[in-house]
Amino acid sequence: MSLRDIDPEENRRRMRNGELYFAFAPDLVDDRRRCARACERYNTAGEVDRRKLVELFHAIQNDASPLPPLAATPEDDEDLFKDEVWCDGPIKMDYGYNVKYDSGRMCTSTPTPSGLILVS
Repeated sequence: MSLRDIDPEENRRRMRNGELYFAFAPDLVDDRRRCARACERYNTAGEVDRRKLVELFHAIQNDASPLPPLAATPEDDEDLFKDEVWCDGPIKMDYGYNVKYDSGRMCTSTPTPSGLILVS
């Protein structure tokens, strides 16, 4: 199979639907590299505040939505993220954007999903 013969949108649709897809298409290779770098930053962050953990996890999921403005106190700021997932590292994902968590979930395992995963 030639990389030039792959329709990237169709390939991504197949991936999202859990069908066979070509994992070595250039756009998916780039996505895995981006996610690997984001996972590495998350796993090596050390002792950081909740805001930073959420920011780093959003980067894994390729989620560019803005975080809420900083609250008046560290405690109030942490409360802003009560509905965000909390993952204990190390964490490794292939793409990141294909994993969705219900609000306020704790992730203590190392997911390595290949399809869309909803953890509830």
